[in-house]
Amino acid sequence: MKIVLGACLDGGGWPGPCGPGGGRGQRDDGARTAVLDEVWVGVDGFVDVLAVRTGCATLDPPGMGERAADLARRLRAADDGDAPWAASLAADPLATARALLGTRDALLAAGVDDDTPPASLPPRLQRVLAATRGAQPGTLERATEIARLLQDGWPARLDAVAVVDDPALLPAPVRRVLRALADAGTPVTLLSPETAADVDDVGDNDLARARALLSGRAGGDDLVLRGDGSLVLLRNDTVDETAAEVAAFLAAQPGSLVVTPDGDGGLVLDEALARAHAPPLGVRGDAGADALLALLPLVVAVGDDPVDPARLFELCTLPLSPLPRGVGGRLKNALLRVPSTRAEAAQRAVDEGLRALRERTTLEVGEDAATARVAALRARIDALVPSLRAPPVSSTKETSTMSETSATSTAALRERLLLLLRFLQGRKNREFDALDDKTPYRAAIRQTTTALSLLQLLDAPTLSPPQLLRLLQTASAGVRPQAPHAASAGFVVVDDPGAVLGPARTIAWWAFSQASGHLRPMRAFSRAEHAALVRAGFSPPSPDDVAREHALRQRRPFDAAVERLVLCCPRRGEDGAEHHPHPLWDELLARLPARARLAAGRAVVRPEDGQPDLVARVAVDEAPAPRPRRVHRVPGGAIAPRDVVSPSREELLLGCPFRFALVERGVGMSAWGLKSGAQLEGDVVHAVLARVLQKRPASADDAATLARACFLDVVEVTASAWLLPRRRQYVLRVQERAVRAARDLVALLVDNGFVVRAVEETVKKTLPPLSIADGAAPVTWTLEGTPDVVVEGPLGVFVVDHKTGGDARKRQALAVGAALQLVDYAALAGERGKPWPGFGYYQLRTRRLLTTDDRIRGADVVAGPAAKDAWKPLERARAATLRALHEGAVVAAGVSEDEDDVVDDPHVDRGVLRIAPPCWSCRADVLCGRAFAATTKIK
Repeated sequence: MKIVLGACLDGGGWPGPCGPGGGRGQRDDGARTAVLDEVWVGVDGFVDVLAVRTGCATLDPPGMGERAADLARRLRAADDGDAPWAASLAADPLATARALLGTRDALLAAGVDDDTPPASLPPRLQRVLAATRGAQPGTLERATEIARLLQDGWPARLDAVAVVDDPALLPAPVRRVLRALADAGTPVTLLSPETAADVDDVGDNDLARARALLSGRAGGDDLVLRGDGSLVLLRNDTVDETAAEVAAFLAAQPGSLVVTPDGDGGLVLDEALARAHAPPLGVRGDAGADALLALLPLVVAVGDDPVDPARLFELCTLPLSPLPRGVGGRLKNALLRVPSTRAEAAQRAVDEGLRALRERTTLEVGEDAATARVAALRARIDALVPSLRAPPVSSTKETSTMSETSATSTAALRERLLLLLRFLQGRKNREFDALDDKTPYRAAIRQTTTALSLLQLLDAPTLSPPQLLRLLQTASAGVRPQAPHAASAGFVVVDDPGAVLGPARTIAWWAFSQASGHLRPMRAFSRAEHAALVRAGFSPPSPDDVAREHALRQRRPFDAAVERLVLCCPRRGEDGAEHHPHPLWDELLARLPARARLAAGRAVVRPEDGQPDLVARVAVDEAPAPRPRRVHRVPGGAIAPRDVVSPSREELLLGCPFRFALVERGVGMSAWGLKSGAQLEGDVVHAVLARVLQKRPASADDAATLARACFLDVVEVTASAWLLPRRRQYVLRVQERAVRAARDLVALLVDNGFVVRAVEETVKKTLPPLSIADGAAPVTWTLEGTPDVVVEGPLGVFVVDHKTGGDARKRQALAVGAALQLVDYAALAGERGKPWPGFGYYQLRTRRLLTTDDRIRGADVVAGPAAKDAWKPLERARAATLRALHEGAVVAAGVSEDEDDVVDDPHVDRGVLRIAPPCWSCRADVLCGRAFAATTKIK
């Protein structure tokens, strides 16, 4: 067996065991010579191969996370309070242990071992080495054990070992292994990477000139890059554009070498290759590319009490969730309405979902089996989301006693992880063969088992929130999801430019960016510690040597490309952040004459104005843009209001009949996410005022006391995320706002002699028949609404509607009689033969009562019509809208065919009320065409 060892070869190497058919010095014609029993590996792979051959291999060697967890437990048991890392260990044991292990690994790489006399090390390194003695072995400890076995005469049975990099920069235990192999008779040689210069007939092109510039072999004022296509830097605007162009190019270049650094948009390139019907690379992506890997952090998060409803909402929206689909869908919709797990809607969603599941299951397996299955699902839901069944917060609880940052019990956490693991294993066994390990569930199962292993190794009774977050990050760090597209023969892929060790006809370097070219800083030792180790006879690598070797490895694709090198660096990444080319590009331009740099950039960088594309493009005629349409024709009478209409539904009907028709026909336009910000704050204060007014407080001080007492109860059933510790200051501010709003509203009511008659009571009233057209039957419907509060006093009946903001819009609506909901509420609250009720908006933020009734003391009076005067224009607006629907004309009110068509401000036009369409909150602008109105004129 032959081994080729290189520091960059753990992610694949070129040309690998199947070298060019022509041999050294010959042009690669695409043929390959198969080589048996030869491997190209990095340090980790080298140790793994020799561990198997020397009999010291383990089935599943511990990763850095497991090593850190085990060391953290050992350090905690040692109780060394004088250690420099004691405070860090208490706050973040995993990160602290990882840092200590990193220093230990650097010491081992320099030649230090556990038998080294402490006096030969600086004081800090002495303590680190002593503290980490006995830690679980890593790669270098395993290499030390292999070297010992080889020195004791254990046969490795290797034919040869070829080392690509400078042996002096290899870790000391690996150098010991190489010496032991050489002493045992195994040839250990240096392998010099082949370059394009070793291939015959390399022409004078941009690529050859760039190679000469980077190597320092060329210079002069006449040296320029002409843009002959041999060297191309792709600078498309987006990653997707770059991937599409490279994929089209690679599809016509079979056998190309692709350099794709890990985790830098490789999935985008793989998707583009699949669309171009080219062999995919098999890129696996990171944890964010697999929805199953989101289960672990979400299952842990929803176990909190109180739970953040946003995390529960995310769990319900995953394609696969431990929550049954029928329950998760209903629970998601309930959270959209009221973002709280303690709300009645959430409890009802779970019960309805399980009831529907039981009915369906009973038909399939019988009543007894269905009962048992639903009981098991109920137990799972209760275990996953305890806050769905937890008792409510006591009404006497003060805001100052809100939930503090609390530690998580590791015993309870272990039970949750086991529940998730059983779910994943059950789904895997149900969908795949029990012995099939390569399934979509593999990564998620590995992630969960790693988290369980870390918990066991840490052996801590509780974890603080930061420690729990670190554990989840550690469990997810080494997990890679299954590749969306399995790798196929066609291209050779390496994940490091240093792995290109031979000439290749065409090379595409994906993610040729500044970030991918950075050398990770060496922080294991200070300068003084480095010097002390050198004086003691150890061999820590020099930062200068490491940087020099890194720079040489980064140049290998330039040295190896024979005919074409395509460098891919879009101007912006997937997250929109600006990307800059690899430092090699700046080095290349800097070596050109100053007068030739700008011209070279324009010649080589594609796409630029006037420059040809990398691949031929097919010109396709532009499709005509969709045309906005104001009037949509339907059969007469096909769209009509229901028998019972609410004021908000009527406002939608009069504002935009097109959107009204969509809603009536079940076109979903629900919110994209949970309520938050001012909208949720308004709901909370609104509910607090309802509870206060239901108690009929006699004074403003009584109202303030009631508001303060019930505030947390309202928050729990309306906005449970506010009970989380990080929202404490925000909740205190909202509470004071609610208390002041209640005090000022009750003070105004008492000052005017009003007493509360009804709070949020639903009222129905059948409207008089409305004639809409000659020969058509009059339309009669029932108006049903729920006024926020109805009061009565010496001035008669008065209707109050609570609003959160928009003072200017509310004033304008009152001024022109377009306060449609208030007018409807006044009609519902009034009685035949008595004066119409007054009405007004109580603005919760400014604590002002906006009304048109100038008799109300302390109110902000707006000059405008009373309810009786506003009713007639509203009736005419109803008649006009219903007449159009009767004739089959559904109007998209936000689309204009004339400047006077769209209503920007509400007003009364020839006795008919016209209100502005709700385009600001509508997501149907693509359907009506308003989204295209900016670029398309209606003819």
